[in-house]
Amino acid sequence: MEQFDYNTYNALDEQLNAYFASVGFDAEEMWDIQSELVGLFFDFTNVEIEDFAEAKALIQRFVEKSKIIKDAFYYPISLQECIQLLMLIANYPVIEGDEYEELMSEAHKAVYIFHTATNHAGE
Repeated sequence: MEQFDYNTYNALDEQLNAYFASVGFDAEEMWDIQSELVGLFFDFTNVEIEDFAEAKALIQRFVEKSKIIKDAFYYPISLQECIQLLMLIANYPVIEGDEYEELMSEAHKAVYIFHTATNHAGE
């Protein structure tokens, strides 16, 4: 088995990122959203969300900024990182009330548009 070649990977990643940029996807903006989602996840798990409308708006902003490439074969790492955080929120094992449940539902819907199941029960 060959060793993983980061140079080849990076060359492909640069080409794909250039393509995504050409269709209007902004990876830097997605990294900013990812950073905000990290904060949302920690607030969510610590039951410290103060503004649920703002939290939902963040998820909606993710959807709006990323839907341009939702049918891509490969997603940029910035988008993958966001999807992972949204999956964690969507599947959090404790429900702290209706507002938290609604936020979990919003996260689930955001992940679902990327054909990514939040559970894999043999589907």
